[in-house]
Formats: sequence, C-alpha cells, structure tokens
Amino acid sequence: MSIHRICIVGLHDYPLLSRSGDGHVNGESLQHVLLARAWRDLGLDVSVVVFDQGQGAERVHEGIRAIAAHVQGGGFPGLRFVHPRITGLLAALAAADAEVYYQSPSGSATGVTAWFCRRRGRRMVYRVASDANCVPGRQLIRL
Repeated sequence: MSIHRICIVGLHDYPLLSRSGDGHVNGESLQHVLLARAWRDLGLDVSVVVFDQGQGAERVHEGIRAIAAHVQGGGFPGLRFVHPRITGLLAALAAADAEVYYQSPSGSATGVTAWFCRRRGRRMVYRVASDANCVPGRQLIRL
C-alpha cells in the first residue's frame, strides 16, 4: 500500500507548527511537528488537526496544512463534548481526507478518530505515549 496523504491529530500542535510561540508547547506536540516535517520532506501530503486559535479553518505552514477542529474551551458545559468537540473533530478529519490518521496521546480524540477511520475505511496509527495506557487499571482516563 502506497501512502500519499497522512493526518496527525494533534490538537495542541498549532503554536509549534506555526512557530508563533503563542500557547503551551509540550513534548507530544514537538514529536508531532517533527514527524509532520519529516513526512513532508519524504513527499507526503501532511495535515495536522489542531485547536482553533483564531487562525481560520485551514492554514498552511511550511507545506503542512493545519486544519482547525474547534475552540479548546468552546461550547456549553455538558453539551460541548458532543458539539463542538466531536462534531468539529469529525469535520476536521473529513477535511484532511487522509489515507492514514496518526493519533497520540490517549484521550477522547483516540476513540473519535478510530470511529471515523472505521466508518470511512481509512487506516489509523495510534502511538502509545505511556505504559499506563496498556496496563488494565492503570489508565489515566477512568470510565
């Protein structure tokens, strides 16, 4: 299988991707942006799904397309998990139109991305960011 389009689901990645310096930058975002640049350099069409920080629906930085999903704290408490979070993420994943979706770390975006990929017949790569994600009873997110 030859891959041409890949999308990284990295909601916190925009400040590092845009080199704006605005906002919190973490190690996960650094890994995402380094991967995005490496995949771009290998000739892949790379997009990154990010939070809407006022940059607009889509913006290209150094050949990497940033697609806004939703405002991080937007929506009404109790309802915002569905809208705008899930609906915005699904719309951004569809806009990316990738063959492969890469997602890390574990969280609600993992399940939404997996559901999207299964429904659309796309591939997904989930990178385990912590051993706790794989040890029953030690997960950071409790159900």
